[in-house]
Amino acid sequence: MIVTKEWMENRFEIFNRQYFQGQLPKPGFTLSRARTQLGQCRCRYKKRGLWQRNKLESCVIALSTYYDMEEREACNVLLHEMIHYYIAHNQLKDTSAHGRLFRQIAQSLNARWGWQVSVKTSVEGWALAQPQKNTTETFLILAVETSGGACYLSVVMPSYAHKLEAEIQKSREVIHHRWYTSRDDYFKGFPKVRSLRGRKMSKEDLSRTLSACQPFDLQVG
Repeated sequence: MIVTKEWMENRFEIFNRQYFQGQLPKPGFTLSRARTQLGQCRCRYKKRGLWQRNKLESCVIALSTYYDMEEREACNVLLHEMIHYYIAHNQLKDTSAHGRLFRQIAQSLNARWGWQVSVKTSVEGWALAQPQKNTTETFLILAVETSGGACYLSVVMPSYAHKLEAEIQKSREVIHHRWYTSRDDYFKGFPKVRSLRGRKMSKEDLSRTLSACQPFDLQVG
């Protein structure tokens, strides 16, 4: 089967009731064409006071349509991302992205309900989805890290890319940047910028988001 947003939404509601006590607010759902990352849980946080934890503002779960998966395989991937969402929503601490808590929840689902949720899924032997005509937009993406350690992600108006590149080259504040492209619907939620501004993200969230994007070499004349 090729996963769809409708399938994701339906299964999310069922799994949320059965395994997460209905605690999880409905997230956004999107599809990707990632080859190596079957799913993603992209969380956006709102900054709070100095002594308070940042508040989870929104979440988007993405599943890949690169493979023609068995439904059970797709369920395992969705459950994997729902564990990430559960940990983030409840502001629980874990030892790493797939740390002790994540593994405990996954093992509980596997032992009690017979799932096969794992940290990493082997796709060896999986059938590729039949290529379809892609009518989605290609987004030009800029990832920036500043000298203060802050990370930003922007969707750039293509006609302004060289202007922004020139500004970055002159900037002392930007210590690292890279261009990417993607056809993921997730980026429809970003404004197309014409200046150096973007959405602030943690390094971990930025890395997850960019893992499904294609590096792009912006030719500078």
